[in-house]
Formats: sequence, C-alpha cells, structure tokens
Amino acid sequence: MKLTRLLILLICLFITTSYVYAERPQIYALTNAKIVVAPGKVIEKGTIVLRDGLIEDVGANITVPADAVEIDLAGKTIYPGLIDINVGLKNLRRIAASPTTRGAAAQATQAQRNEPAAGAVHPLTRVRPENRVSEQLIPFEAENKDLESYRSLGITTVLLTPETGIFRGESALINLKETTSVSNLILRDAVAQHVAFEFGFFGASYPSSLFGAVAAFRQAMLDANRYKTWQERYKANPIGMKRPEQSTAFDALVPVLNRSRLVVFELSDNKDILLADRLAKEFNLNTIISSSGNEWELLEDIKGLKQTFVLSVAFPDKPKIDEADEATNVSLKELRRYVNAPENPKRLFDAGIRFAFTTNNLRNKADFSKNIRKIIAAGLSLDNVLAAFTTTPAEILGVSNSLGTLEKGKIANLIVANGELFGEKTKIENIFVDGVKYEQDSKKPMLPEAAEPKEGE
Repeated sequence: MKLTRLLILLICLFITTSYVYAERPQIYALTNAKIVVAPGKVIEKGTIVLRDGLIEDVGANITVPADAVEIDLAGKTIYPGLIDINVGLKNLRRIAASPTTRGAAAQATQAQRNEPAAGAVHPLTRVRPENRVSEQLIPFEAENKDLESYRSLGITTVLLTPETGIFRGESALINLKETTSVSNLILRDAVAQHVAFEFGFFGASYPSSLFGAVAAFRQAMLDANRYKTWQERYKANPIGMKRPEQSTAFDALVPVLNRSRLVVFELSDNKDILLADRLAKEFNLNTIISSSGNEWELLEDIKGLKQTFVLSVAFPDKPKIDEADEATNVSLKELRRYVNAPENPKRLFDAGIRFAFTTNNLRNKADFSKNIRKIIAAGLSLDNVLAAFTTTPAEILGVSNSLGTLEKGKIANLIVANGELFGEKTKIENIFVDGVKYEQDSKKPMLPEAAEPKEGE
C-alpha cells in the first residue's frame, strides 16, 4: 500500500511539474548576433529580447533581463520571419471535416442532381464567398511535417487561402505554430476574398467557359450591390417595405463592395491580368493579383495598372531539348519563359510594380534558396528579396504594426541563420514563432504535395 501511494504521489508530481513547465513563460535573450531589423537596416552586433511571444527589446546595447534564457549567437544572423502570402489549404493537410467543407460537398452533389442547395447560399456552387478558411482549421499536432516543411525555409507566417470556385471565400493569416488552439494560430481572420475565373467542361454545371465565369462574377457583384442597397433601406425604415431576402454570399461581398475587404485574383493565365484589372476598376475593388508568372511578357501593358502582384519563386521546368526529336516539340515561348524566369521580379521592380513572393507551385523545398539565388543573380538585391517576403506582404495584409520587421512590441517571429539568408552554404538553425523556439536540421521534408524532381532538373 505504501508503495502504491508513493507511485501515485510521484505520478501526480510529474503531471504537475510537466504542466508548470508547459505554461512557463518563454523568455529569451539572443545576444552577440548580427540583426537584420528590416531590409536595409542592420545592427552588426546586438541583442534581441523575446518575452511571452513579443519582442521586448532590440538594439546594440541591451541589458539581458535576469529571468531570460541567454543564447549566445556570435557569428549568427537574425532575420524577420518570412511571410508567404499564398498557401492553399491542401498544403496544410490538418484540416477538419467541418460543416463548411461537408456542406460544400453536399451542395456539389445536390447540384449534379439538380436539387436545391441547403442554406441561404448562392444558387451557383462556384459562388461561395461566405466560406472561411478559419472554420476549416483544427489544431496542428506536435512535429507536424507540413509546418516543419515551411519553417525549414524560414517561413513563420502564411496566408492560408481557399482553392476552388469563382468566389472562393475568405483567407486567414496564421502563425506556423503547433500544439496550440486555432484561435491562437490566427493572426487575422477574413483577410481577403479570393476570386478565380474557374469554369468546368462544356455540358457540365454552369459556367463552362471563361466568358461564363466572368459573367457569373459580374452578376454576383451586381446582385450583391443591389442586396446591399435594399438591406440599408430596410434597416433605415422598414415600414411598408417588403423584407429583403437574406443571403450569406452577398453578406460576405458587402465588405468587398465597401473596399474594406481585399480581393485577390487567382489567375492561371497571365493573359487574364488585364481582364482582372478591368473588373477591379469596374467595381472599384481593393485588389492584388496572384498570377501564373511570366508577367514580363505583358510588362508594357501592366506597369501602368497600379496593381500589386504576388509572384511565385517557382520556375518553369527545363524544356527537353537534349535530343532532336524532343527539341522539335518545344516552342520558342517555352524556351523564353524558362530562360527569363529569374529576371521576372527584377523587370517588375524596375517598372515600379510592387510585389510579394510566395512558394506557391514550388514542388521541392531544395529549389527555394536555389531559385532565389538565381533571382538575385539576375539583378534583384537581397534587400528587395527580403522585403518581398517580409515588409511588403505585411503592408498588403495590413499587419505592418505586428509583423515584417524586428522591432520592439512586434510578434517574435524570427530566423536564426549561420550566414546570409538564401546563401548556398547558409543553414537556418532555429526558428522562433510567437516566441516559441523550433530547432531546424538539414533533414526536412519537401514542401507538401511535392513531386519528385524530373530528369535533368
């Protein structure tokens, strides 16, 4: 009996101690490091203090707090955590089978059977602006491979985006942190409404062409504007007025019409850039454009649009031209796109076009730093590359007061590297997300949904 009681006491003590350590505040003093506070702003030897997920202090002559865990980072460089502005839901697979996703599947099945969809939704299944990514998240487990694959690149924050439909729904900005609640992951909900010119095959559900997709977009916007007008009139004075119908889709589009919600056009063909811009101007939308690359082909047409672009650091596959039979099937356009891909960001920068970077479409994480080095070799400076992954996305998403730079009071998202970021021999040694330390090693998984490198790549 005495032995049993002792064992119970030890177990209770272990549980209590584990809980205390789990809840202990995260307080670090990273000393003697080179600190890149922001692109172009460097402290050659300084200290940064992290407390409870925030940057408490940063500078060259900072006193280390008595309660901080001091980490000597002599010879290391600290950078702001990178922000990826376009990460699709499929790339983070820990997604709940929520009522939203189940409902979408049910609505698709009902549409095939010509049955009415459940709920106060839009009759077109591809018009679902009310969908929210945040409602489809569940907490990430410890050592989640998807999170690790992004953190291994230095990415600490992503804009998680919906992926199907014309009006796809609203994205959420999240920190790549595990073993915490969904509410603690989300930095900002309902960041942007995502739109694409999506259509199916002829004979399938409407729309079945680009023309139909654009018509569906315009009709939904016109209907939402009318809905907004009638709702405002009814709210002001409902006497003698027929009650307007309720629509979750149009409710979600009201902030878009008011320019308080960012609209991201997700384009699969860069020829649609001018079309997206015309629609943005027609409805006076606050927009950015995430296109398929090769924007340099339309540079003269797009440099006067005053649009912000999201550029992928993924490059086209190397054309197969080693054998004569293969080379005959490769067009001059394909060759030009392959050769000019690294120059695309520099050409846009020289034209005065603002852009942010994303890893979208990058199949292998090993290509990340390699492609960025090619972009730098093509003329874009390291500071400009860093800005496209930090300060620019923070500005676009309206979170510059909390992310993008290493300043006092901001969220403690940062990278510790053993050299210049993206360098060929540089390794990321530690990542801090919300002040939580994640150690990195050289054996990390490829990006989610990765494909094996093709021969010759």
